[in-house]
Amino acid sequence: MAQRVKGQETEVIVTINGAPQSNITAIKNFEFSWQLEMLQEGYLNETTDRFDTVFKGVKGKFDMHIDSLDVLNLIQSAIDRARRRVNPDNVAINIKSTYTLPNGRKARVTFARVEFGEIPWNAGGRTEYVQTGISFGCSDAYVARV
Repeated sequence: MAQRVKGQETEVIVTINGAPQSNITAIKNFEFSWQLEMLQEGYLNETTDRFDTVFKGVKGKFDMHIDSLDVLNLIQSAIDRARRRVNPDNVAINIKSTYTLPNGRKARVTFARVEFGEIPWNAGGRTEYVQTGISFGCSDAYVARV
């Protein structure tokens, strides 16, 4: 059976203005999807429809436990940018996800200048870890082999 990439071979790094937020490490899961819209149109005198595709950006989300102030700094930076307390052009938040393949090669996906949706905060109970979920979107994701 062929080897596959596991979560333990996945690294997610959040950067604010190029500075890695290295203490955001308790990420439980991470998912993203390239948003493609398929267009379909039928015309007179043609026996099949024509298809086309429109790229509509990238959306993703991840959940994490709170293990440092860097998590709160990330959330505050997103809120400050959304409320225009800072120049949005001066606060670039990027996400990098690196995957180590079984042959030792790495692939990195960079989500540049992400924007955020709802950010829930949950302290579920006395014995549960406090966690938050981050949903994000951006215009593109760049894939590099490193």
